[in-house]
Amino acid sequence: MEIILFSGQERFTAKAEKILEDRNLKERCLVVETAGRKTQQVADFYSENGAKVFIARGQNFDLINKKYNIPAVSVRATYEEILVAYQQAQMISNRIAILGYGSIYTMIQRFQRISQEEFLAIKIDDVKNVSHLMKEAAAKGYDTFVGGITTREACSELGLNHVMLDSDSLSIKIALDQALSLIDIQSERSQNFTLIQTILNTSEDAIIAFDEKLKITFINDKAKRIFKSELNQSVTEKLFPAEIKTKIYDNQESLQNYLIQINEEPHLLSIKPLITNQKVYGAVATITISTELINSETTLRKQLAEKGHIAKSNFKDVIGKSSVIAKTITWAKRIAKSENNILIHGDTGTGKELFAQSIHNFSSRQYGPFIAINCAALATSILESELFGYEKGSFTGASNQGKMGVFELAHKGTLFLDEIGEISGELQAKLLRVIQEKEIVRVGGNNVIPVDVRIITATNKDLKKLSRKNEFRSDLFYRLSVLELELPPLKERKEDIPLLVSNYLKINYPTIEIEEASLDYFKKFPFEGNIRQLINLVERCAVLADYSKISQYIVEKVCKKEFEAVNEDTSIDIEDAATPLQPITDEARCLEAALKRNFGNRKQTAQELKISTTTLWRKMKKYGIGL
Repeated sequence: MEIILFSGQERFTAKAEKILEDRNLKERCLVVETAGRKTQQVADFYSENGAKVFIARGQNFDLINKKYNIPAVSVRATYEEILVAYQQAQMISNRIAILGYGSIYTMIQRFQRISQEEFLAIKIDDVKNVSHLMKEAAAKGYDTFVGGITTREACSELGLNHVMLDSDSLSIKIALDQALSLIDIQSERSQNFTLIQTILNTSEDAIIAFDEKLKITFINDKAKRIFKSELNQSVTEKLFPAEIKTKIYDNQESLQNYLIQINEEPHLLSIKPLITNQKVYGAVATITISTELINSETTLRKQLAEKGHIAKSNFKDVIGKSSVIAKTITWAKRIAKSENNILIHGDTGTGKELFAQSIHNFSSRQYGPFIAINCAALATSILESELFGYEKGSFTGASNQGKMGVFELAHKGTLFLDEIGEISGELQAKLLRVIQEKEIVRVGGNNVIPVDVRIITATNKDLKKLSRKNEFRSDLFYRLSVLELELPPLKERKEDIPLLVSNYLKINYPTIEIEEASLDYFKKFPFEGNIRQLINLVERCAVLADYSKISQYIVEKVCKKEFEAVNEDTSIDIEDAATPLQPITDEARCLEAALKRNFGNRKQTAQELKISTTTLWRKMKKYGIGL
């Protein structure tokens, strides 16, 4: 039986039994009517026979609380219970005393303060003193006593009036709910403990836990096999020489991948201190066996690197249903399966890194690292050390331990170099050598380090044209552009704009709605900054939204302010805008595109182009458009 509910009197038992029957809990909870020494005997028996929680009240609760390795839940007295009993006592006498244990006495005092009633509140600390306490009260003229089973027995012996302080059904239900919650928590903890123990025992690493005195508190099966019969002080001495003990327990620092010899074989030791309230209360040691070091090449390469080099995005994160974006995704998935380098072309804000991450996660390297670096954000000297790493003391300000570069960190994974067109000629030559030789040399070093990295680059420049002008190495260009991916600007996929807006609001402002007309209104603008510019405008609209709704008025206000410079340019008559920089054929294409966007509606097209319908008709006639 999981729950044992101790009852001190018949009416409590009847109420409890009724509740258990109504809630179908008779198979999980047993009501035992008992008091005094018998209560402890019952508790002794059930504590050894599977009980998980005790429920009791008053004297019974005091007898079992904190006496067993089983939680005890108190059936607390309520204001209403005391009020009902007190009113019954008033019908007998006005010289009333109310007795209670622990939390019941606390509630009696609270009732007295709130009600301002005149009665004697008596605290019971020991059941043996009840009769003595009541005699003292009787000597002061109190003849009617409110309390539980112990009080009733004493009143019977002393010839005094008694009113039972009953528990109402709600108090019992609350205690029962608390008991069931405790069982659920115990079950979850037990499952978690079993899970953790299983995980630790099936780990490929040996794991040993120590307390603050370096005493072993846990050791998994792998560690037992390594140390065999040496599970004593010698293990502690081997893992915690003086300098490591100081590092872990005094300096509160972790130890990572420290080479030690166990049974004349090399092993890799890592130790992490367990810290609470800025105090070390133990440590966990992890030991990688020598035969498994070979299979942990990536881990060894990253022993000094920060974690978190992962690609978070997938192709499902690319929002859009237009044919142009669908074709782009199809092509990206196709080239992702190749091991060749990829060059991504795209204007600012078209999602170049989103596609780079998606390609990585769709490739055979998806379980390797993904590292991105913006080549335009760093000076050449800094970019070189970031790419290739450096040896200690190689330049002023260099770390005393040296540093791994992103090529090493990206080993067996993908390196994304954004804005590749911005790197210097000197760095282009070094990058070309890495791609050709598949090896790097750190800045200030001599050791050659082999690397296996797939390179994805991105640019918004025409590298082929730059290579013809000798502004970008042609040999590097052809190495980087074995496969190419062209990302469409937002103006070529305007039908995706409502979906992009809705998706952004759903994720970042789930309580804000937007009118359908407002979604279409966004499609009127060129968005030279593409998705990034669109999202900026949506963010402004969301901040300005009234009553959790983005109205068309807000969208128009934000967009007109954003594009007023563009509107001023486009308000010039198209005929006047035909300059050597904008050939007359561009005017025809502009007209056709505007008509298509407005589904052939001449009035709307003229409004968009800021010209009269007469001028529009004249130009359509001139180029033979739609006639």
